[in-house]
Amino acid sequence: MNRKNIFESFTVGGLLAIVGGYLDSYTYVIRGGVFSNAQTGNIILCAINLSEGSFNRAIYYSIPVISFIIGILLSEYAKKKFISGGIFHWRHIMIIVEMIILGTVAFLPKGDWDFMANILVSLTCAIQVETFRTLYGNPYATTMCTGNLRSGTEKLFFFIINRNNHEKKSFIQYYSIILFFVVGVIIGNVLTKVHHEMAILYTVGILFIVFLLLLLEERSE
Repeated sequence: MNRKNIFESFTVGGLLAIVGGYLDSYTYVIRGGVFSNAQTGNIILCAINLSEGSFNRAIYYSIPVISFIIGILLSEYAKKKFISGGIFHWRHIMIIVEMIILGTVAFLPKGDWDFMANILVSLTCAIQVETFRTLYGNPYATTMCTGNLRSGTEKLFFFIINRNNHEKKSFIQYYSIILFFVVGVIIGNVLTKVHHEMAILYTVGILFIVFLLLLLEERSE
């Protein structure tokens, strides 16, 4: 298996989907009832508040969107800066950045610091979704489900029509990634209610496993 394959592997995709679901559950349960992965809701709420003249609330909902944009830009910069050479591949760098940021969130007290926590989680979600974009050549996302649901159902349709084993494998993979996301939400809900702010450290542990998988593959080549 080459480097590209490990980055696109189902193992890595499943682990990252668990992290994606976990983070959404974490921010909803303990960080103010918001979802930090998908930015559509924040954009809608920003627009609604703008239309009602609530500019402070509009800014409140726009900042996570800006944080998400910054995360995408950081990932692309790392891709350009660390594409080759050095000890780590650019994806290794991004995983390390994710772990540092999420580790920091664990020590932000709930309440007044929830806003900052959500900004940082949005940043890491953007980094993750931009860094890991394909599953065995198929585009997918590990921090949200809508695109995966659309792509998986499309593959399901083509499998029903053509009885093609490749389409069958693809739709199963898409739906499995959604299942892993749901598992992440469930685990996140349970652990956050027990460990509160510190519960996010479990995602750091999962990301560390992903980092080791990528690093071991790098060293084996």
